Parts: sequence; C-alpha cells; structure tokens
Amino acid sequence: AMALVGLGYRSLSLVPSAIGPVKAMLLELDAAKTELLVSALVTRADGSASIRDKLVAFAEAEGLPM
Repeated sequence: AMALVGLGYRSLSLVPSAIGPVKAMLLELDAAKTELLVSALVTRADGSASIRDKLVAFAEAEGLPM
C-alpha cells in the first residue's frame, strides 16, 4: 500500500482483514515524502537492494506501523 501511495494511487481495494493495519499506516504516512522516495527508487533501480527493503527501512525510520 505504501508503494502504491508513492506511485500516486489514492484509492485502494483491500480484504477486510487488511483495512485496519493499512489504515493505521496510511494515517501516519507523509504521502508527498513517500512519492519522492518511490520516484527516486524507481528511476535509479541500481540492484543493490530491493525497493521493498528500502521502503521497510523508510517506514521504520518514519516510525510507521507495519
């Protein structure tokens, strides 16, 4: 969900059990900051680490619930 928000999506479809955790994360998420990060990750995919790993590190640094 974080990556999709970073790509510009503002409407997501989730299974009911995912709504609570995703909503908690999205309420804390700075969408503009996430868009900048995802844009940079997509344009310079250097293969050193997965985009997922970098997003997890970003979430931890921002104190986002996972």
